[in-house]
Amino acid sequence: MLRDIKVLELEGLAPSSYCGMMLADYGAEVILINRAQDGEINMGSVDKNIMNRGKKSIILDLKDKKHRKIFLKMAKEADVLIDPFRPGILEKLGIG
Repeated sequence: MLRDIKVLELEGLAPSSYCGMMLADYGAEVILINRAQDGEINMGSVDKNIMNRGKKSIILDLKDKKHRKIFLKMAKEADVLIDPFRPGILEKLGIG
C-alpha cells in the first residue's frame, strides 16, 4: 500500500514509534534516526523493540554539524518526518 513512501522517524516516545511501526507494516520504508552515543555515526540495531519491526536504522548526533548535514540530505528525499519532540526543538537543533 505505502511501498513508495519514505519516512524518517526521529527516536522518541511510544506514540512516534507506534506511528512508524504502522507505516512500516503498511509497506512504507521507515528509517529510524537513533540518538548518537559519543559522537558516533553508524547503523543501529532496531530489533530490541517490537515497535521497530520493519524499520531501518541509523545513529546520528543531530547536535553535530556533519550529522545534521547527513540528516538534512536524507530529509530532502523523505516524504514524511515523524517528529517526537515538543515544539521548537527541531529549530533549536538547526533542522526545523
